[in-house]
Amino acid sequence: MFFILSQLKWSSAAVVQRLKAWSSRDLREKFLVIRQTRPETDDLLASSYYCGTAGHVSAEVVAKYIRENSSRCY
Repeated sequence: MFFILSQLKWSSAAVVQRLKAWSSRDLREKFLVIRQTRPETDDLLASSYYCGTAGHVSAEVVAKYIRENSSRCY
């Protein structure tokens, strides 16, 4: 689990789209097996995603919440 802070001018969808594009490109460059088994497909990552907001709280408050509740996620 992780969280991202971005500039307000970017929508959540735009941030996720850029993150997934970068991740897919980076993974394909680093791992030959991905290029060999999925050379032409765009479905390395799921097309859907979940995006939630934390409202008007600091990054420290969000990080503390994640640390304290991370064991509940698994």
